Amino acid sequence: LRAAANATALVYGADHLDGWAADLPTDRRLGLVELLPPGARLAFENGGHGHAGDGMVDPHFWTDPTAVASLLPTLADTLCAIDAAGCSTYRANADSFATALAALDTRLQGMTASVRETPVLLAQPFFRYFLHQYGPRLVGIVETRPGTQPSARDLQRLIGEARASGARYVLTQRQLSDQAAAAVAESAALHVVQLDPLGGTEGKDTYADLLVTNARLLRDAPARTP
Repeated sequence: LRAAANATALVYGADHLDGWAADLPTDRRLGLVELLPPGARLAFENGGHGHAGDGMVDPHFWTDPTAVASLLPTLADTLCAIDAAGCSTYRANADSFATALAALDTRLQGMTASVRETPVLLAQPFFRYFLHQYGPRLVGIVETRPGTQPSARDLQRLIGEARASGARYVLTQRQLSDQAAAAVAESAALHVVQLDPLGGTEGKDTYADLLVTNARLLRDAPARTP
């Protein structure tokens, strides 16, 4: 609390992702998702790939490095306005990071080319930005609101959609329960592929390593249903 109160600014992802952090006492709050250009935002509505209009913005933008790159100019301008003394450093860092992100995007495009049109389900809406940019093709989300179990009717609908689309996998995340996704996978004969949107562990302790590891898991997933 003391650190937040004395900070020049408090930077966080989004109110509906980091609400507890956004409520810490500080003079300046900086929600990164608000800096995304409108064309780079995805909405939660209907679990689809549509760009955000009136719907709540999906805050998991960091799973797409091109979305991250799109907010860098505004982020640098905002930091310069907050801390003029550090402005040259912020702009230099933004430029070098943009170059690294462009290289990462090229690498991910190559890694995912073979699975770009492979139909998949998501356990929760945590990796949609990545799928929108690189594939595989999202055909359904098991839990549109994480922690809210789908009804029996919803599960039957998802199983039907998975079979009709020829889906091969259901993608889960290591930080949340995959109970409902596992039930869909068993009924629809899908492989379960566990991804990690957060990292911070061995082999995934840098941003690039995190996304490359996830891309490798998608590229190397089994080609046939279990």
